[in-house]
Amino acid sequence: MNDHPRQAPRRFYRDNPEVIFISHDASLTGAPILLLTLLDWWRRAGGPRFRIVLRAGGRLEPRFRELGRVWNLEWPAKPTVPTAAEHEQLLSFCGPDVRLVYANTAAVGDVIAALDPLGVPGLAHVHELETMLAKHIGSERFQLLKDRATHYVAPSAAVAENLVQRHGVSADQITVVPEYLPESFAGEATPIADSSMIVLGAGTTDWRKGPDLFVQMAAEVKRRLPEMPVRFVWAGAPTAHGQ
Repeated sequence: MNDHPRQAPRRFYRDNPEVIFISHDASLTGAPILLLTLLDWWRRAGGPRFRIVLRAGGRLEPRFRELGRVWNLEWPAKPTVPTAAEHEQLLSFCGPDVRLVYANTAAVGDVIAALDPLGVPGLAHVHELETMLAKHIGSERFQLLKDRATHYVAPSAAVAENLVQRHGVSADQITVVPEYLPESFAGEATPIADSSMIVLGAGTTDWRKGPDLFVQMAAEVKRRLPEMPVRFVWAGAPTAHGQ
């Protein structure tokens, strides 16, 4: 639930933010973790004031709230248009002094569209390749983002090339910044008492991450090297909203 009273939207104007960071959710997955890492560094480095808009919640929401003021829209998975009251509250939360909107994934096109009245540049951090853009995010939501993005950040040359070749984004509008996840988010390790070699796979267990190939690989290794002390460990969880 949003923790700001709807009866007094103007109270948000105190300590107005200059940057609005948008995350598609607060799940324990790559993009939200990366944004948390960025926000932690931003605050310690003394960057401009900011606030955070979550399209949906998740396990990491308390971590976001530790770093700054958060507005959780609690929107459904499909592209969403806020009601007039919701729109007023969102704009009130952002305040009048915003200078930049940062979209942390391609899945927040409807959120950045709702922020049009702010009249500020939009920076789109696109992590996704074409399968994710086409089948999971969808052309409607991604078009909303493209219509408003003034610059893009891509984590790899492959993502940048896809934006240029399939979506008509100018190469001059894209900056490639390789990304990573900090060790602190690796989770609790499961101790293995023996001296087995460990083969690690990581990610949510939807098909894009190849958990089926991981199992096939494990079976093939055990078939070819039955005496080798090796264990196969997958670090991740089933794909579910907010997990």
